[in-house]
This record gives sequence, structure tokens and C-alpha cells, in this order.
Amino acid sequence: MEVIHFRADEWRSGPVLAADNFLERWRGLRGAGPDAALLLRTSSVHGMGMDRPFQAIGLSADYRVLETRQVEPGRFARFRGCKWILEIPAELAPPAMGQTLELVDD
Repeated sequence: MEVIHFRADEWRSGPVLAADNFLERWRGLRGAGPDAALLLRTSSVHGMGMDRPFQAIGLSADYRVLETRQVEPGRFARFRGCKWILEIPAELAPPAMGQTLELVDD
């Protein structure tokens, strides 16, 4: 998995794992460290097998924040019109609605 970073105004991500195959997308954040984040090219996610909630941030094709939801273990979330979903720990503040995330070298 490739590791990337995002920023938008004052908001900064930690290391984000970019899932690029079926197994990585299916596994999601399960088994990842407490500060792990994940970028998925999809419009829906699930919390199956998770032991903690996470925030799912629905993004447009150009990484504009369209919606943010907390996903509980065992639950599903679908984001209409989204091309990407960024999963971050529930404890972290998400970027603001409408902000466009920029890929940065960190």
C-alpha cells in the first residue's frame, strides 16, 4: 500500500494508506494501528470486524469533502455521489465540509 498525506487549510492528515486492491479495501482499518487512516476508491464502507468506530469522509473525484459520518462496528455507510472515502480514527477532527483536500509530500 502506498502511504500519502492530505492537507486542507489548517487541517492535516497523518499517514494515509491508499488501498489499491480488493483485499486491502475489504480489510479496511481492521488490525491497523490506532492512528491509521485509509483512502478507498468507493462510495460505501463497513465496520464489520471492527472493534472501534471510525469516521468516514465522503470525497468527490477531486477530493472535496461532501459528507462525514461516524461508522460504528458492524454497520454500513453509503455515500451518494462520492468517489473516494477517507477513513480516520473517530477521535480525530475531520476536515470541514466543502474543503478540497490536497495531496502533499510529507
